[in-house]
Formats: sequence, structure tokens, C-alpha cells
Amino acid sequence: MYNVIIVDDETWICKLIRKIVDWDSIGFNIIAAAGDGLTALKLIEEHKPDLVITDIRMPGLDGIGLIKAVREKKLDVEFIIISGYSDFEYARNALTYNAFAYILKPLGKEEFEKILYQAKERIEKKINIKEKLESSDTAMLKSDLRKIIDKENKAISLTALNERYNTNFREGPFHIVIFKQDFIARENDDDGFSYFLSEIKRLYADHFQEIIYFPGRIKGQTVFIVNLKKETDELQKIAEEIRREFNKKDFAGNYALTICIGGRVDRIGDIDVSFESAQNAMKARIFLGTGKVIDANAEAARMADEANVTDIRARKRLLALLDVFDEENALAEIKKILSDAEKKSAENLLSYHIASYEIIDLLFAAMQKKGIQHKSGLSRQQAVDSVDGLGSCGEIENYVSSLVKEFKEIYLEKHDNADKLISEIKKFISENYMKNINLDDVAKLVCLSPTYVSEIFKRKTGENFSEYLIDYRIDIAKELLKDIRYKIVDVSLMVGYTDSKYFSRLFKKKVGVNPTDYRKLYL
Repeated sequence: MYNVIIVDDETWICKLIRKIVDWDSIGFNIIAAAGDGLTALKLIEEHKPDLVITDIRMPGLDGIGLIKAVREKKLDVEFIIISGYSDFEYARNALTYNAFAYILKPLGKEEFEKILYQAKERIEKKINIKEKLESSDTAMLKSDLRKIIDKENKAISLTALNERYNTNFREGPFHIVIFKQDFIARENDDDGFSYFLSEIKRLYADHFQEIIYFPGRIKGQTVFIVNLKKETDELQKIAEEIRREFNKKDFAGNYALTICIGGRVDRIGDIDVSFESAQNAMKARIFLGTGKVIDANAEAARMADEANVTDIRARKRLLALLDVFDEENALAEIKKILSDAEKKSAENLLSYHIASYEIIDLLFAAMQKKGIQHKSGLSRQQAVDSVDGLGSCGEIENYVSSLVKEFKEIYLEKHDNADKLISEIKKFISENYMKNINLDDVAKLVCLSPTYVSEIFKRKTGENFSEYLIDYRIDIAKELLKDIRYKIVDVSLMVGYTDSKYFSRLFKKKVGVNPTDYRKLYL
């Protein structure tokens, strides 16, 4: 609905205009009426209507004077003039100030309705063009600010931003504030939350010189760039007040909202530093709790972004397990690494995240070595972002563990699933049965854990690996025993058994007779 103000010094004309057409069905809403030009000007400045319908001759300020004053104030309003005077000079002046239409009294319903529809079409086109231009400018502004945060272009000046995008930034103080939603309910009122965010700038205008916000790259994250008006403004108190307002909303029960305040910087080119501290405050919520305000400055002593928190021996053990896809033991090692990291949180609130990143690095290194990529094209950075988006230690452990399982499945698919794996194992046995081979040798060949090889071999062939190897060797031995040139001890060695007595017992168990008696059957 587009808003309309009626201006006429005759009350009955105002009433007629209200009743002559069905305003709702056309798409207009009459929000006010005035009996003179000066009162109308104040109403227009206050309400900023889309359309004004005005008489020409009025006390104080006439219709042409009203249009001129509105144009001088650069207010974007359409005007329809209704007048009892057909004087060309009036019409010419109206056109000079870009009035949309000039209608002579008495007012006819059909003509008036037709002009209103035309006015509505013009307003819609104008708004669409304006929205496209504003959307383009806003997107470019946010893109430039993201480049500062991502350290891609820290040389963008405050003056250039203000001139290019009509913003109101001034030199310091600047803060990055991150709003992080940790979802509780499956159904979330995104529209309600979006409106709540848009209202922050209006509701707290007394505190903010400028405020720009946009979605972060982490799920449920909104990044605010805040330029405070006064040095004395306490952002913590403002954030607490915003949290209280959020709690009053109907959708507040759908998720926990954590507000993370980054450290102060005095140059817009340094907001990347504030962003990093706000991001660290967001990570720390897994220990400090969600649904509250976390000030990075207050927790700075316990937020050290260390290079490594995991013992080198633990990292080597995990890499070896990932290299052969020993899922069971790899997950157990991950659990231990993260448990140790959690114990360090009293000294460093980032320890758990750092340990998670180290595990992700090891996993991606192992996958790169095997030439494996995630099905979705998941990158190392995207995996890290997913970890940062999670709200508890348990969720992070589950996510990292799921990556191990997913990569294992991808590896198996790359090797034509289990069928190709079984073919590789059988081929290896056929070429090496005469040697002292076992399940560990096969596991190393296919870069999987012995436990998993045994499990999949049994599922696909119906027998254990060791039984298959024995049967294969005995079948070869049966053929060799038919050749009298070979002694029993020779046959035993030829099929991989150095102990001929053990071979004879095994042969009898499988065939029903010992090797000597079996040979007699073919002499």
C-alpha cells in the first residue's frame, strides 16, 4: 500500500476525495489531511508519503508553492493537483515542478480512478529503480567492508567510503560486533529476526554514528560494523539492552543469541583486528555459554590463538590411523585429543577450536595424499567455518568425527566400492600366497585398517580372510601333491608354510586326509 495525504481548504472536498473511490483496492492508504499548504508541508516532511493530492488556492501556502517547497527539500513525492481553475498558467507552473496530473473540478470518479492507477504505476516503477540502485550500492559497500575484514584491501579510506556510498562514518571508535544464532527449534522465524536486526540502527541512533551489518560466512552469524558517536558510549550496556529487547520477541525461543563484542580500533582500516577478537569471543561461547553478551576485551587474557595445542606424538598417531582409515581407533584418538584440549580451556578458551583445526588439517593432509576430495567440494576453510558455527564441544566432536567417516566412504567409492577392494585382495593373495603374508599386509596394501578389511571381506565373500587364504593355499597344495617330484615339505614351503607338520594337520582338517594319503589317490 502506498501512502497518500490530501490537501484542501474545503473540508467537504477532502471528504469527497476519501469516498469517491475504493482506495484500498487501488493500493493506496490515506494517512492524513490538511487544510492549508504550511500544515501539509509539515505532514509531508514527517510522514514522507508517496502521493499528495492538493488544491491550488489555499491560505498561507498555495498548491504550487507547496510543490515547489517539497521539491526544494528533495522529498520524492508525486503530486496530483485538483483545481477549479482551468487557467493555463496554473497548469504550466504545475508541470514546471513535475506534478503528475492536473485535474479540473468537479471530480469525476472514472477519470480520477484512472489517474490514480497511472500514479500508482509510476510510483512502483520509481521504487523498483530506487531499490535496484540502493541494493547495488549496499552490496558494493558491504563488499568493500568485507575486503577490509578479510585483509584484502586495508587501504580503503573513510572519506572515500562516505563519498562513494553516502555513509556517515567518522574517525573512531570502531567495533565489530557479531550476533551468533545457535538454533534450538527446527522452525525459525527468519523474517522476524531480520526485521529485528534492521530496527537496531533506528532504535539506537543516539549511540551510533554509523552501523552496517551483513551475514557472516558462518551459519547463523551476522557481522555488525559499529561506529560509536561518543567515546563514552559503553557498547557492553548497549548490547545487553539489545539482548533484553530480543528476549521479548516471539521468536526468541527458537535460538540462543550470543552477542560478541570485538576490541576497539580507531581506524576503519583496522576493523579486521576487531573482527578477529569478536570471532574469538564467538568461539569462546562453547565454554562461557550461549545466549549472552561476551566482550573480547574482558576475556582477552584467556583467548590466545596458539599455533598448536595437541601433542606431536598424538598428531603422528592420528595421522597414521587416518592414513589406513582405521576408523575405530582414529575416532578414539580424536576423542582423547579433544578431551585434553577441553581440560586446557581454563587457561585458553580457544584450545578446543585450535585442536579441532589441527585434526581437520591432519584429515585433509591424509586425503590429499590419497587424491581424495569431499563429495560437496568441502574445503579445509569451510570445515573450519563449520566448527566455528557450532555451539558446544559435543557438536564439534561429532562434526569432526563425521568428516572421518565421510572421507572413508568417499575413498571406498573411489575404489569401486567393496567389489574392487575384494578383487585387489584376491589378486594380492594369488601373487603372494607362497610368502608369509597376513591380514596386516593386505590392510597396508589398500590403506585401510585390518579390522575394516576383515569386516568387509567377510561381508562380501562369506568367509574370513584367514579362511580364504588357507583354502587358497590348500587348493594349490592339492595340485602340487599330484606331482611326485615335490616332497611334502617342499609343497608346504611352496604354499607359504615353513612348518610342514602344521601344514599336514591343516591339510587333513580341510581335505579329510593327510597330504601323503591324498597323493596316493592320484598315483
